[in-house]
Amino acid sequence: MPTQPIITGKTISIADLKRNPMQIADANEPVAILNHNKPAFYCVPTQEWEAIQEYLDDLALLDIAKKRLKQGDRVKVSLDEL
Repeated sequence: MPTQPIITGKTISIADLKRNPMQIADANEPVAILNHNKPAFYCVPTQEWEAIQEYLDDLALLDIAKKRLKQGDRVKVSLDEL
């Protein structure tokens, strides 16, 4: 079975998480939660999660824009009209 990489600088065991869940919030950085020394899930600070969600929204909008450009339905508009 291949090993699963841990993509954060900080890790914590599931047992430690149960003992003191707020230590993750105090870390203020992404934390990998380990179960039997394998990453079970990641906890990320609120600001980073919001940034990730905004980035994903931007990617979805970019995909829509690219599809519309391929369709060729363009309308010329000046900046003043916007």
